[in-house]
Amino acid sequence: MTHEALLHGWTLAAALAASLTVGFAIGWATLSRLRLRSPNAWVTMVVLLAGSVGGPAASTALLGHTPSAYLLAVAAAGFTAGATFWPMGRAQGTREWL
Repeated sequence: MTHEALLHGWTLAAALAASLTVGFAIGWATLSRLRLRSPNAWVTMVVLLAGSVGGPAASTALLGHTPSAYLLAVAAAGFTAGATFWPMGRAQGTREWL
């Protein structure tokens, strides 16, 4: 897919949503399989900030202002969200529907 085609509204929106979903799923699956949990809310906040601020900073530094950089940044944010949210799903999912 070319950069011009990816920059069109709905195509970019769909690609970003897919990137966020894939990043979230990979973060959830990886950390739940490793059984790694955040020890407290402060560490969780740092992890989420690292993904939402550090992801875009790193991807822009590596790839410039390109659609690929945006997709990578959103995937990084999704990964950190999935990595921090999985324990909540396990605890809640055993008692009630999420």
